[in-house]
Formats: sequence, C-alpha cells, structure tokens
Amino acid sequence: MNGIRHQLTNSFTPQQNGVAERKNRTLMELSRSMMNVKQLPNCYWAEAIACATYILNRTITKTRPNQTPYEAWNGRKPNVDHLRVFGSLAYAHIPKQHRSKLNEKTEKTIFVGYSEQSKGYKLYNPHTNKIVISRDVVFDESKQWVVNSETSEVPFIISDTDVVETQGTEGADITRGEQTSASLASLPDQNEQVLQRTENEDQSRGANREQQNESENRNITASAHPQESNSSSSDSENEILQQNKNRLVSNGSTKKKYDENGNVDKYKARLVVKGYKQKYGIDYQEVFAPVIRFEIVRLVLALAAQYEWHLHQMDVKTAFLNGKLEEQVYIEQPEGYIKKGEEKKVCFLKRALYGLKQAPRAWYSRIDTYFIKNEFKKCIYEHTLYIKNTSEGKIVICLYVDDLIIASNSIKLITEFKESMKKEFEMTDTGQLHYFLGMELTYENGNITLSQKKYMRNLLEKYRMTHSLIKKKEVIVTFCTTKDQLAADIMTKALQPKDFTRLKELLQMNLK
Repeated sequence: MNGIRHQLTNSFTPQQNGVAERKNRTLMELSRSMMNVKQLPNCYWAEAIACATYILNRTITKTRPNQTPYEAWNGRKPNVDHLRVFGSLAYAHIPKQHRSKLNEKTEKTIFVGYSEQSKGYKLYNPHTNKIVISRDVVFDESKQWVVNSETSEVPFIISDTDVVETQGTEGADITRGEQTSASLASLPDQNEQVLQRTENEDQSRGANREQQNESENRNITASAHPQESNSSSSDSENEILQQNKNRLVSNGSTKKKYDENGNVDKYKARLVVKGYKQKYGIDYQEVFAPVIRFEIVRLVLALAAQYEWHLHQMDVKTAFLNGKLEEQVYIEQPEGYIKKGEEKKVCFLKRALYGLKQAPRAWYSRIDTYFIKNEFKKCIYEHTLYIKNTSEGKIVICLYVDDLIIASNSIKLITEFKESMKKEFEMTDTGQLHYFLGMELTYENGNITLSQKKYMRNLLEKYRMTHSLIKKKEVIVTFCTTKDQLAADIMTKALQPKDFTRLKELLQMNLK
C-alpha cells in the first residue's frame, strides 16, 4: 500500500539489522563500563542503559559531527551542566514535610539516572529500596559504593570509600561472585518508585521478559472475560488476582441535581471507580481535559445579544462512559453484580467510568473527534469553542465537560445539530438556555441578563441568614435565633471572623 512493503528479517540473523544491533552494542558497552567503574551489581543494568541513552542523545555523532540528536530533534542545544557520574554517592535533601525537627536533613543515596517526568535526579536508597526523584542533591563523584549482600538483613550494606582504596576489595569480589537482581515497580506516590528485589533474573531477563509479560496478559485477560476462560481452575484464578496488583475497586454514588429555583431536578446514581489507587504510567497517562472559560461564555452571550442569536442548551447523559480507554484498566466486580462461581475474576474496562483519572480526557477526545468529523473548526486559543459556517448561517458550541451551549442565527441549524448529537450520544435537550453552571439567564426586550440568585440564596442559608436586602452593593443582614445561637449583629457574635471574611469573598460585596 502506497509503495511501502513490510519485510521481516530472518530468525537468528541480527546482521540483517546492523544499525539497530550496533546501537544496542554501544549501549551495552557503555552501561557495562559505567557499572564496572563504580563496582555496581548487574541489577542496575536497566538504569545504566537509560542513563547511557540520555547521555548519547546529548553527544555528537559521526553522521552529524556538529549537531547532537537532541538538537536535531528539538531545535536547540542541550544543557549538559547537570550531568553527573553514574553510581556516585549522592546526598539528597529531605523536605521538611517528610521529617521532624531533630531528624537528618539529608539521606545517602546512589545516583542512578535522570527523571523522565521532571527536571530531577533519580536516586536509589538501598535501606528503603526506593527510587527518589529530587533536584536538591549534592554529589561526591570521587566516592563509590561497595556492595556486600551476605552480612546484613538489609538488601545492601553501604560503605563509601575512595576509588583507589576499593579496587580489589573483598566486597567487590563478593559482588562479582554472587550477583543479585532487581526489578522496578511504581509506588502510589508520584515522586517515588519502589525498587523490589528478586533473585536469579539477570542471566535470562532480556530473553524471557517479553514472553513472561505476554503470558501474564493472557491470564489476566482470561480472568477479566469469564466466557473465554472456561478451562481455568480456581487455583489459577487466585494466582492471577495476586499478580494483578492494579485492579481497582468501585462503589455506588448517589446525588441530587437542583434547578435554578433550588428544587430537586433529578436524582443520579452512578458507579464510581476509586481512581486514587491508579498508578501513573501503568493504568493512566495524560489526565488534562480543557473546559470553556467563563470569559468566553460571557463573550458568546454578548455576541448573541448583539446579533440576536438563538441560545439553546443540551446535556450529555453519562458523558464519561462514552470515552474510550487507551490503557488496560481492571476493576473488581461491583457489589451486587458479582457472578456466582467466578467471584475471583475481575472486569476489563473498555470504556471510561466516573472516578478514573483519565475519564475527563477520554471523554474530551471522543467529543472533539465528533466535532472535527462534522466539519466544526476548533478555536486555537480556546479548545472547547467550536464554530461551523454554512450557507444557512453560523453555529457556535461552548463545551463545559458534558454541558453544551448552542448559539446560532438559524434555528434550523440548531435543530439539525441536536438531531445529530442524539444519534451519536444519549442527550437531554433542555431547550432555551436559562441556567448554566450557576448562572441564571433572563431575556427581556432583546437583552440578556445574568444573575446568581440561587448562589446568593445558598450562601445566605449556609450562614443562617433569614433575609437580605441588597441595595447599592451593600448587604444588610439579620439572623434568626436558634437554641444554640443568640440573635446578634454580623460583626459580633453571629459569625466567626473567618466565616465573615469568607462570606465577603464569596459575595464580593461591601458588608456592613
């Protein structure tokens, strides 16, 4: 297709892919040298290769003698002032939030590379078996670590000595004779990763890792889809659940939705996932999803009043359930819907659920694709403002998660758009725009008036006020008497000072 033909190399003939194999050899030689200089065990091979790749991308090559790969890709020269010797002794600063007054302010660690998510160093603490990301680090590149795995309960005993004195020591011989291995796993904390140690993985790790991952994925998928795992036994199901550490828990959530008058409009019940147990890089990546700004909403309303546009509103029912997931996410069977005889199995999510960190972004990607497909143009400065020009007129869409404001000079365009949305999603047509995100709209003589009566009323009720008289931006407040409260003035006993200050901020008016 298009003149491109997919051709594979023969089995066990790496010479047919010489460029890639030569680069792999370069990385292996560099990582081996970096670990040998500091006498580190082979369990650090993954971090050493990542560090070697980071350095090679910032050094010149034969094909481009005057330009680094980083500069060729990003268009600017890289900064190399932060480069340090791999495996050096590093003293990382402990933030005051993680220590008491009398605790040490620094911890001794091993420098194992550079963070990919932030501008910081990756430091390994053998005592806690954790990878720490920090930028406040002091390095001692003349020191190295001698590892002794026999004489301590801690996985590694640390002793830092000069490079000259440690060559040929007994600890180095033990390290070369008895190698250990480690595998990296993520912690729930965004700034730390646990370095879990296992044994006897170094010799066959590179060859068996892909096969092992494929086997685990097949087992988990079989447990997530009961109809495809009739031959699996209960013992294997228990083992699968123990391996699947990233399964999430869900629970039911109920909520009341009110209209602009404060009356209950509808009751909502949802299945919500406990997304706080998700781990970055494993079951979610990007989470940002834009929403329309209030400044843009007011601008669209001003244009609608000026050009006499029609304003309508629609709401997407269970919007997040329309988003498609790119990551593999598993949840336990919801309470009340557990299948008998298969209680140990988990559910594989194909669509997003409320509570997932990536659910808003998945929904935005879905609705954005729909608008682009239907010839809407997205504003380059406001990614939730869509405009479509036709021979019959103009239509403007403002998107705030699952709420849509529709503005157009043609009622026919609005009707066609509503019918198209109902075919694609399950929608609620609320008709003419009258209440949007706490703002109440009234139409009179071609003018659009905005107010927040419900918002003000809720504030007054929250602070136990009977009524308020708004006059020239001054609010005169009286209070009701209760068993636990005496009638008092607003500046004395009715409200605490912090409540009074908070009330002034919310009302944005002059209280007397």
